[in-house]
Amino acid sequence: MLYKTFHFPNIDSTNTWALSNTHLFPRDKITLVYAKKQSEGRGRHKNQWTSPNANNLYATFGVFIPLEQGVQPNLPQLIALATISVMEKMGVQPKIKWPNDLLVQQKKIAGILTETSIDDQHIFHAVGIGVNLNSSPDLPRPVTSLSAEIEREIDLEEFLDQLKETFSRFLSVFLDAGFSPYLPAFKAHLNHHENQELSFHEKDCQWKGKFHSINDDGTLNLKLETGEVRRFIAGEILD
Repeated sequence: MLYKTFHFPNIDSTNTWALSNTHLFPRDKITLVYAKKQSEGRGRHKNQWTSPNANNLYATFGVFIPLEQGVQPNLPQLIALATISVMEKMGVQPKIKWPNDLLVQQKKIAGILTETSIDDQHIFHAVGIGVNLNSSPDLPRPVTSLSAEIEREIDLEEFLDQLKETFSRFLSVFLDAGFSPYLPAFKAHLNHHENQELSFHEKDCQWKGKFHSINDDGTLNLKLETGEVRRFIAGEILD
């Protein structure tokens, strides 16, 4: 699929701008919005995503899906796999912290946030991604960058070109065949294993249990302390 690209030196949030300007975007192309710096970048559950002007990637991939097909919850997982594919070619082996954070040796290297809006005929999916290419923010949790892992500076435009090509290719298959062709890779790259003890946050509730399995649609099954296996569409695994 082809791209319509918008590039900014500085922006509040690529997702916010994309969701506010869908009238500018062609329905039959992927829209790419990226910036050198975000002043109000955010992650999942309204967490702030620190976005310094450090030659990192702050981007939103926008995809229109016909209204009758509904929201596509696998799009963030698809771009996670595309990002992993690019990094693996560079010698880095990321893992997926469900649903779609990327870790390298338990250190966060990328985060993904998907938001949607609806018009008369389509659902617009704004799939935001931040990748620490050349620096990692000073945060209380372990973080890393791609340059730190391979010990050389990363060219932003070169990395982005590879990600664009890979995501476009993955998306074309996904739109024809769904997520099933990518499910084995998604499971293989998970940072979780069967019976691993997890604390899980969903909305205003916190759950404790053991990792059970991943369903065909990418949702998570958690075996609770009561023995019940509960399916989660969204949420956050706590460190």
